[in-house]
Amino acid sequence: MAKVGSFGHEENRILRGKRVRSIASGTEGEPTAAFWSAPGAGAGGIALCRTNWDALTVAHPVGMAVMVRVDAARLHVSCLTSGRTTATLFVAPGTGELFADCPQAEVRSGPSAWVALPPSYGVRWDTAPAEDHPLPDAGFVRPHLAQVLKLASADRVQWSPR
Repeated sequence: MAKVGSFGHEENRILRGKRVRSIASGTEGEPTAAFWSAPGAGAGGIALCRTNWDALTVAHPVGMAVMVRVDAARLHVSCLTSGRTTATLFVAPGTGELFADCPQAEVRSGPSAWVALPPSYGVRWDTAPAEDHPLPDAGFVRPHLAQVLKLASADRVQWSPR
């Protein structure tokens, strides 16, 4: 497991049994500006998606509603929360682009994409990865997100102040 707190050095973290490289400051070709603006920047908790996973970041209430639905469907989806601001759901690598047309979601996929991992400040696992549960294909998560967004939209229309 990686040491926390060293700047400018490549560190390794293990997620789902695979090594992923943390973003190091000053590394050519890496998203350095994104690194410094991320929660926990410099603490060694930023990891590149590479080919290990795709990440879908949504508003915290939306993410938690999706997690309730996927739990009820007995689908294991790893999920991070950043305070009560956002929730990040992890899906199988290469499948996150299924959410590209969803304006309420930020998709992080590919070699330059990154996510902040615990122990970054304010970031914690809601549902941690499990060795015996592979990451689901985004196609299994999409209907749950669509239903949550549909219900949230209907609720706003029904209860909007006049």
